[in-house]
Amino acid sequence: MCSFLIYNFLVARTLLDTVNKFLQMRGPDDTNMVTHNGVTFVHNLLHVTGQKTIQPFIDETIFALYNGQIYNYKSFGSTYQSDGECLIPLYKIHGPNFITKLHGEFAIVLFDFEKQRIILSSDIFRTKPLYYSFSNGQIGIASWPLPLKQLGMKNIKSIPPNTTLVFNLQSRELQSSQSVYTFDLTQHKKTYDDFLMALKQSIAIRTENTQHVPFLTLSSGYDSGTIACELLQQNKITNYISLNSTKENLTTIKNRFDLNITGEKTLLERTDYTLKDFDYIIDLRKECLGHTGITTPDWVANMFLLTKAKELNYRVHLSGHGSDEIISDYSEEKEYSNFQGKFPSNLNKIFPSTPNSNAKWANFYGRLNEWNLCREEFLSSIFSIETRYPFLDKFVVQEFLSLDVELKNRFYKAPLKLYLEEKGYPFDLGQKAPLWLK
Repeated sequence: MCSFLIYNFLVARTLLDTVNKFLQMRGPDDTNMVTHNGVTFVHNLLHVTGQKTIQPFIDETIFALYNGQIYNYKSFGSTYQSDGECLIPLYKIHGPNFITKLHGEFAIVLFDFEKQRIILSSDIFRTKPLYYSFSNGQIGIASWPLPLKQLGMKNIKSIPPNTTLVFNLQSRELQSSQSVYTFDLTQHKKTYDDFLMALKQSIAIRTENTQHVPFLTLSSGYDSGTIACELLQQNKITNYISLNSTKENLTTIKNRFDLNITGEKTLLERTDYTLKDFDYIIDLRKECLGHTGITTPDWVANMFLLTKAKELNYRVHLSGHGSDEIISDYSEEKEYSNFQGKFPSNLNKIFPSTPNSNAKWANFYGRLNEWNLCREEFLSSIFSIETRYPFLDKFVVQEFLSLDVELKNRFYKAPLKLYLEEKGYPFDLGQKAPLWLK
């Protein structure tokens, strides 16, 4: 995880230090600043993978920065010491379409001064934040909107999920917009095998080539439980942090702790922290995101868990986010569910053709997926933790979409239920069910 700031106007050093202070939480290990043709690139590094490599990446008149992880970078060249080193070589071969070759979680910015291009790209679900503003001849691009506000930028926009935008460097006019990935909506696979294989690979690549033992914020449910179970199958050391709350089955959590012989286990009590301990986070959230008022239970739980992770010097978090939005559609919760968890025989009837469309499956790209990712990434920024999302891997999502509709609708989170049963891993069977099955 990293952060960056790009601008093309004079900024006093004292103001830059103030503006970059919040961004440096997301990248505390190194800060680098380079100026070319009047454009300043500021990058803050959180070093968790590969060789420590400062950004921007530079090849003559091409400058690239990114935040996140590229998991397939070694397939593009065996000499790369860091995943971001593949970006400019791929761009020189494929042009703006190079984004479609990447498998990862990322926000990418590329300036080509010779061809007068600015390329901004999210990944499929916009797991990493990216904001920009082009106004009155000024360029402002940053990992969060707050620095742009502090620089006086107006009309600040967030790049949509699954989108690559190409702008003219001089005029800032939008030249093209394209998708990062196009999902196949044919529901034709008759077993869960390919889905489970994709999920296993997704978990494996998110725990390779890192200097830090990953940790899970472990609940008693299906999602973090599936990740924990698979990491045990792969003999990967993993640390657990859990919160003893009324929403969780403490017996199940303790049984899961007992199975983890090699990793650290921490059980938090609700009395370990109070909301007063998080006043500074709530104030920052209001300033950066515009959120006000008492924070929701999910925000509180995440603040508890990640505060402890920071105290323990954990840096790589594997999140179960995405399973509710993609696999179950929050099927037992009417106010959150888009179609009560019952997938139709024709996915085109509900699937969003673009991230901003008014399709019935609003949680796929936006709404709760967007809101919850914002929470995960904002809190990760505060605590200098990189969060990775195995359930939002493009191959995992594609394999789920490809499942026959009867397999999707068989049980609540059917493939996860059957996987956990097969492995004999503790979870609370039948705790939830789709509304249409009740």
